[in-house]
Amino acid sequence: MGTREDAGDLQEPLLGFVMKICTGAYEITDGDIQRLTDGGYCEDAIFEAIISTAVGAGMSRLALGLAALRSGDDGCV
Repeated sequence: MGTREDAGDLQEPLLGFVMKICTGAYEITDGDIQRLTDGGYCEDAIFEAIISTAVGAGMSRLALGLAALRSGDDGCV
C-alpha cells in the first residue's frame, strides 16, 4: 500500500487526507474535507483526490489478493 514516501510532492493537508483514505477511509469526516477547503482546494480537486486514491488503494489490494492466490498461500492454518 501507499506510504508517505510514495506520495511524491503532495503537501499537507492533502497528504494526510490521502494517507487517511489509504489506511482508513471509513474515518473520513466533514472536518477532513473542511481542512482541505480551508487549505485552498476546490471541491473538484478534493473529489479527484478521493477517487484516484480510492481506486489506487483498491487496485493495490486486488494485486495483493491475486498474488496470494497465485502463490497458493490461502493464509489458513
